[in-house]
Amino acid sequence: MLYYLCRRSALVGLFAVLCAGCGLNDYESKIVEEQQRVERFDKENKELGAPIDLPERKEKEKDKEKESWPVEIFLRLPKGLSPKPQENLYNGAFHYQRDGKGDFASAYVLMTPKAGQAEEEALRAFGAPQNGSAGSLEVMPFKGPPVQLRSHVFDIGTWRYHLYVDPTKQVAIVYLTETTSTAKGAITEAIKTSLQTLALGGDALRAKGEYHKRAGRGGRH
Repeated sequence: MLYYLCRRSALVGLFAVLCAGCGLNDYESKIVEEQQRVERFDKENKELGAPIDLPERKEKEKDKEKESWPVEIFLRLPKGLSPKPQENLYNGAFHYQRDGKGDFASAYVLMTPKAGQAEEEALRAFGAPQNGSAGSLEVMPFKGPPVQLRSHVFDIGTWRYHLYVDPTKQVAIVYLTETTSTAKGAITEAIKTSLQTLALGGDALRAKGEYHKRAGRGGRH
């Protein structure tokens, strides 16, 4: 009898230790996860500007504006580009111009009413060569699994267009640089960091909340 009581006590003690260990592991995982978020936010702050704005919808142009802005969006562009769009659309895309020093001359955000249309419309809007081939770029969103973006990089005159689109979404992002730029590695890294901030719909609202929360804390937890 004493043997079974001792054994039961040992099992209860072991169970308590294991539970405590699980709690500690969960806590440590959360600490690591939060540290990764802080490091990511610091990297974004180093390479990117503030989240982009979209034009306010004017009542008299409400229907037209809806076609150009069908979904909420969160995106941070590389430093040197203004987060405020130009007043007029550029071939149906929101246009963000250079407002400081940097490798990027402009950026464009083209949105379509339905998913799957953005790639074709963006290629047509920016005059991409018809015989061009698509590449791919894997990005890691703030939350969720990795995403494979389709990419098109092409030159027109002295300008190089870097076009990226998620075929399952309704937005295409275009970054404009000079063909003579020697900072190709930095450009590629800044584009990837920028694209990893892209979020749409409810995810965009959550990303905006997270950004403002961390910005208010200086990026620290």
